[in-house]
Amino acid sequence: MTKIVGTLGPKSMSVEVLSQCLMAGMSTSILEKAIWWNFLMDQTPHSGFV
Repeated sequence: MTKIVGTLGPKSMSVEVLSQCLMAGMSTSILEKAIWWNFLMDQTPHSGFV
């Protein structure tokens, strides 16, 4: 089975873009480090320093 791997970055984190990737055949993805950092910062209270 052929797999299509997509690399997701900050500009691809919308429902529209993700659904287009899936409809085009993307079966797995790689997340850039910026995605994880933004996700973590949105999920944790800010302590005043980074």
